[in-house]
Amino acid sequence: MDYIIALAALGAWYHAYTYAAWLKKQGNRSGALGALGLGLAAFGLAVYRIIFT
Repeated sequence: MDYIIALAALGAWYHAYTYAAWLKKQGNRSGALGALGLGLAAFGLAVYRIIFT
């Protein structure tokens, strides 16, 4: 079950990555960094759950 959650988090990270790329293209660099940070945090927490529980 943890792997399914990690796969969903990976999909959310990809969505955040493409949104961040669009934001950066529009000139909103801080918004792009925020979107990437949230996406990486979500994926990182899912991987952390797999490794340490």
